[in-house]
Amino acid sequence: AESEIRDVERLSRATLSEVRSVVRGYRVTGFSGELANAKLALEAANIGFDYFVGSLQLQPAAEGVLALALREAVTNVVRHAGATTCRATLDADQAFVTLTVEDNGRGTVAAQEPASDEPGGFGLGAMRERARALGGFVSVQPSAGANRTGTRVSVSLPVAAALQTEASAEQAIAPAERPAAT
Repeated sequence: AESEIRDVERLSRATLSEVRSVVRGYRVTGFSGELANAKLALEAANIGFDYFVGSLQLQPAAEGVLALALREAVTNVVRHAGATTCRATLDADQAFVTLTVEDNGRGTVAAQEPASDEPGGFGLGAMRERARALGGFVSVQPSAGANRTGTRVSVSLPVAAALQTEASAEQAIAPAERPAAT
């Protein structure tokens, strides 16, 4: 029993070390680093990638939430969507900073179920929990394209929790100025 306890303790310490390393990595790379990783992952999977990122000064906690959301959404596109294109946008209006990742794949059960049921797997659940911690929310819907195939994942965080200064909030893009979804 003592040997097993020592093994569990050793494994716990190693796992904690790995988690700390991952957290440090997110702090170092931030959203722009995760965007670069998304480009590489989608390119390797032969999925076209288009993106728009507004010039926003994100608070560190919000940047971490949005970086992890981008990673999870792109991972889902690569693994499950069967998509040929993916689009990501990060912009803001007067109320929310919103990350949207949309693909033209086959869609998901999560995008077809009512939002109140909070469908999806572990990744979407974790994404929702992180957004809620900052007062935000996640929505999963069918893409807005003409044939409505694919999935659109949006993570919205309140401007007050996401942007660093009031001056940054004034830089937010008015809804009418946002690029049209494709």
